Parts: sequence; structure tokens; C-alpha cells
Amino acid sequence: MLQKIQNYIRQEHMLEYGDRVIVGISGGADSVCLLLVLKELQSAYGLEIQAVHVEHGIRGEESIADQRFVQDLCREQGISCVCRQFDVPEYAAAHGLSVEEAGRRLRYESFEQIAGAKEHTRIAVAHNRNDQAETVLWNLIRGSGIKGMCGIPPVRGRIIRPLMCVERKEIEDYLEKRRQVYRTDSTNQNVEYTRNVIRHQVLPVLCAQNDQAVAHIAQNAQKLRGLSEHIRKQTEMLWDRWVHPERGGYRIDCALYQETDAAIAEELIYQIIAAAAGSARDIGSVHVERVAELFRAQVGKRCDLPHQLCGIRAYDSVCIRRRMAESEHKMEPAWLSETPEFAVWTKDRRELPDKITKKKYTKWIDYDRIENRLCVRTRRNGDYLVINSAGQTQKLKQYFINEKIPKQLRDEVLLVADGSHIVWIVGYRMSAYYYVTQATKKVLEIQYCKGAEDE
Repeated sequence: MLQKIQNYIRQEHMLEYGDRVIVGISGGADSVCLLLVLKELQSAYGLEIQAVHVEHGIRGEESIADQRFVQDLCREQGISCVCRQFDVPEYAAAHGLSVEEAGRRLRYESFEQIAGAKEHTRIAVAHNRNDQAETVLWNLIRGSGIKGMCGIPPVRGRIIRPLMCVERKEIEDYLEKRRQVYRTDSTNQNVEYTRNVIRHQVLPVLCAQNDQAVAHIAQNAQKLRGLSEHIRKQTEMLWDRWVHPERGGYRIDCALYQETDAAIAEELIYQIIAAAAGSARDIGSVHVERVAELFRAQVGKRCDLPHQLCGIRAYDSVCIRRRMAESEHKMEPAWLSETPEFAVWTKDRRELPDKITKKKYTKWIDYDRIENRLCVRTRRNGDYLVINSAGQTQKLKQYFINEKIPKQLRDEVLLVADGSHIVWIVGYRMSAYYYVTQATKKVLEIQYCKGAEDE
């Protein structure tokens, strides 16, 4: 088994010579095996090993006994051990998490904090093939799509999982041959947890049909990771063409969606939701499907998404953005020069070319035509702009209607205003009254820093 794990470490590029490795150890069979395996490989890789045990404050004396066991084992192996204690149920209640998720979060936060403080290069955790199969099945029944079918990655950042190539039975046989005892967590038998139902009731039935079921599930997860990575790279190449930043999120053109391969389109929607949320956690295929349905829906249709996001169908696009309270829709006026989202410069007209390039998020205006101090705000009654060189005016409301901007978004469009005269509808057009001409002497350049320029 040791050679099998060593080959897997080499295949997945998990370790380099001289790595400083934190090993997460609970005292169970998997983590005890991981610690002993890395101890055996220590000289071959020149490893510095640091064990970390997190006590969750759930199982009373049993949990305290696990900690003592880990400390004794590390002492026997000559490995330094750091222990952290938490009240996981209290943390879960305070943060609206399940006890299982709260424990996972605190464990990984502890690993990362200790690794960062002591400049460790790797964090080794003890997931094995059975864990992989359980995760894939769990993701399958909750509808998490291709990403869920990829299961647990063998490497993510500095987190490595050297035991992902072996099954639980191999781990137990290894420990038995070494006459190494380990602890058994009594909560692992509790079938109130979905993972335990899969472990003790679902997987045994599958393995009774085919004793290679666990291996086959893990192998398919590995193949799907390769496919998922290919799709991800394809979507990255489409991002700039497909996705336009909006206040609080992003906008996707319907026409581009319709001409894109379904698998790539779905992945791009997933990435956009994750980008708007700042996290991919809790985003599943059901949320991607809700957004995809908006491309076939009527204007104004919306859907709720995780992380306080929503999807909205506009006239020719779908917006994924943060859900706003009514009080957030409108922006209190702020002086342009004091608004951090904008940068402004004054220039002599002679510094610019005769024909100024059009840009979506940078505008040049005739400084001498400004009558009031410019401010940034959202719309209000009486707003207007000049739409042509003849001086014809148009109410802002009518402009929004003509441009098919959904009602839900009109109160959030940023405006650079000179009193009631709108100088620039940010992301759209500016008033013709302020166009720079050959007669202009002084120019004000305004850039919206959160926008991506369309050259």
C-alpha cells in the first residue's frame, strides 16, 4: 500500500523535497494511517511534519479521550502536535450552519491558520476512496451537476489528500498489520446524517452488486475532473465577450447565450454566480438551471439565488446581481470628485486627438459647459439629457424605455449629473450637449473604475 500511495503522490505532484506538512489527525483509522504513512516517507522527501488535532466539543469525554490518544501517538512517533478546542454546536447555531459544516469550517480554518503562522507548504488530510464515492453519491442525489460528480479533488491549493488512491479496507489492513490501534467516532454510526446513510446503507448494497463499485465511482470522478477542467478553460476564454460588469453583479447577453454550447454556457453561468457571490459554496445545478430558464422567460422575470443574489431577465440580457433592500436601490448624491468609484482629470483639448475614441466606461466632456458641481446619483423626477447636436432633449425615463432597461434596474443605474441635466448615464451614453468639439478648450475626463472598457 505504501508504494501505491507514493506513486499517487508523485502522479498528483503532492509533495516536493523539503516540504513542511501539517497533518490533520482526528485519531480515526484514516488520519492515523496518513500520519504513519507520511512518517515512513519523511526521509525520502525530507519532510517536516506537524500534527494538528481539532476537538469539537461534541462528544464529551469520548472526544477528550480522542485528543489524549492523538497526543500520545504523536509523542511515540516523535511528531509535534498542536491541539485546538471549539464548541462546534455553539458556533453552528451562531452562524446558521449544520454541526457537520461548522466542524469542517473550523478544522480547515485551524489548519490554514497554523500553516500560515509556521510557513508550512502543505496541509495533508485523510480522505480516501470511500470518502470520494460517498461524496459523489451525496452530490448526485442533491443535484450538484458535473462539478459535484468530480467529487473531492486530490489537490486544492496547498491541501493534499494522499490516501485518495486507497479504500478504507486497505487502510484498516495496513493498521492491523502494524498492530496500530485507532479511535472510532461514535457519531459515524448515526444514520441521522446523510453521509452515514450512504456509508452504511447505500454503498454496501452497491458493493454487493459489484465489489469494484467504490473504485469505479472514484475513477469516474477523476475522468469528470478532466472534463470539467476543459470546460472551465473554454469558459475563461469567453468571459470577456460574454460577461459585462453591472452594479452589484454581472450581465449576460441573450444572443451570445443562445449560440454557445450548453455545457459551456452552464459552466459560465455557474462561474458568474460564484463571482457575484464571492464564493462557490452552496451553488448547485438547480441554481444554474434557474438562471438558464431566464433566457427563455419574459422580461422582468426573476429568480432567487444563494448568497443574497438574484437573476433578472432584461430585454436582451440576464442580470445576476445582489438582491437589494428597497432602501438600497437609490444612491444619495455624492460629489463626483469625492466618489471612489470614479476617477477624474482635467486636460487641455490639445492633449487629445481630433477624433476621440468611444469607450463605454470612460467619457470626455466639455468642461466649460458644466453649470453646477457634478454629482453621482441615481434617477429622480425631472432628469433629462440632450440626444443630438440640434439640442433636442429627452426625459431620462423615456430613454430607459427606449433602451429597454427593465424597471427593476432603472433605480440602480448610476448617473453623472449637472443639476437635472444628465451628463452621463454610466455604462450607456452621455448627453450630446457635453460632447467635445473643435471649439472645446478644456476637457474633463471621467472614468468609472469598476467597469470593463469596450475598446
